[in-house]
Amino acid sequence: MFSKLNSLNSRFTIALLLVFVIGSILGGVALWSVLLRYAEQEITNRGLVMIDLITSVRTYTSNSVAPLLKPQQAQSATFISPMIPAYSARSVFEGFRASSAQEDLKNSIYHEAAINPTNVKDDLADEFEKALQLRMQQDDSLKQVSDYTQKNGLSYYYIARPMRVTSDTCLVCHSTPDQAPAQQIKAFGNQSGFGWKSGSVIAVQLIYVPADQVFTNTLRSFWLVMGIFLVIFALIILLINNLLGRIVVRPVLALNALANKVGDDQVSDADLLAPELARVTHQRDELGKLSQVFLQMVADVQSRTHFLKEQVKSLQIKINETQMKHEVAEIVESEFFQDLQSRAKNIREKRQAKASPSLPGGRLVIEKALDARKVGQSLDISSSPFLLSREIPLMNGEGEISRRHAEINFDPAAKQYTITDLKSLNGVKLNNVEIEPNRPYVLTPGVKIGLGSTFLLRFELLQSAPPA
Repeated sequence: MFSKLNSLNSRFTIALLLVFVIGSILGGVALWSVLLRYAEQEITNRGLVMIDLITSVRTYTSNSVAPLLKPQQAQSATFISPMIPAYSARSVFEGFRASSAQEDLKNSIYHEAAINPTNVKDDLADEFEKALQLRMQQDDSLKQVSDYTQKNGLSYYYIARPMRVTSDTCLVCHSTPDQAPAQQIKAFGNQSGFGWKSGSVIAVQLIYVPADQVFTNTLRSFWLVMGIFLVIFALIILLINNLLGRIVVRPVLALNALANKVGDDQVSDADLLAPELARVTHQRDELGKLSQVFLQMVADVQSRTHFLKEQVKSLQIKINETQMKHEVAEIVESEFFQDLQSRAKNIREKRQAKASPSLPGGRLVIEKALDARKVGQSLDISSSPFLLSREIPLMNGEGEISRRHAEINFDPAAKQYTITDLKSLNGVKLNNVEIEPNRPYVLTPGVKIGLGSTFLLRFELLQSAPPA
């Protein structure tokens, strides 16, 4: 499985898949940001259009309708509501909602919310709207506030503007109950809608635009565009992968197969004329030039190999094994050879006796090792010199011990053992003091020998050194 992942084709595929995934994520984030920004702009524009439209209705009612109905109001026993801007604005907006074919406009809400309204039934502010009015009363610089809010279980985008008393004519009806028209008192009572002052914020003009449907449409558009994008991107990736396979991967695999046959000395003329290699060779790109040079090298190697094989065959020397055995037997059985063998044996025995004097019983006890099972086991010093090496079974597997770490020798004249660091990588310590390389140090019974930082030996002398 892992060998397949190491192939050139698999690496290209993985790289293209990474490009596909990363590109899809980055593209999706960018697209969602753009669509979300446009959705918010659309909601804002709709709200501004509607609130500007209602404001125009209020202005028209105040400037044109109210003056015409004022004489009739003076003679009428009942209150004429159409002369009030709030009533006209609410009526026009409700008609607009009823006639609209768009679902989100049907669910829009217009409200002139007031803490102290004349028409308590229609204009009384809820807690959210009261907070807005108080905020605008405290900050005269606020001309408009917009944000998202929840109302009746739905998400709305609202635009709020302060409504101020800008004309003293408003105070005729809203200063005190005794100055208000009798028709107004009869219609709305005398408990609310009074005490207004010039320049004060007496209400908040609010338009609520449903946001859920807009964001649902935005999300639907996002998935549609992303779906198209992913399909197109996937097709492009497949096309690129296919082209890479045909133009790059297959020619490289063909050259690799030929190289393996060259290494195994199994190249034939048919291999050099394979269709895949022929197609690569006729390409005018870098792969084509590379394949031409490679085929020429293969032809040269094949020619030289054939020439060498012929040379080996022509230069083979036939040896008469029977004659060779007879001549060897004559040499071995001769008196001169027998005498030479005897002398060599005597010299060898003398050298061994001189190089290996009788050693006192010395041993090394393991006190610390990576493998805790070795602790307590011992090594007998059986020769001089005695090499401390990771090739000794009890030292095998200790990572800080070198192949030639240290050497223990017995000095017959001084009747003592010494140890020498053979320039090991991790050094030698005696009683936790590091010694210099290539310099012998005397070993006394009980001394601690550290090979690196993970292996510790204790030197013991089992018997006294022999006399010199």
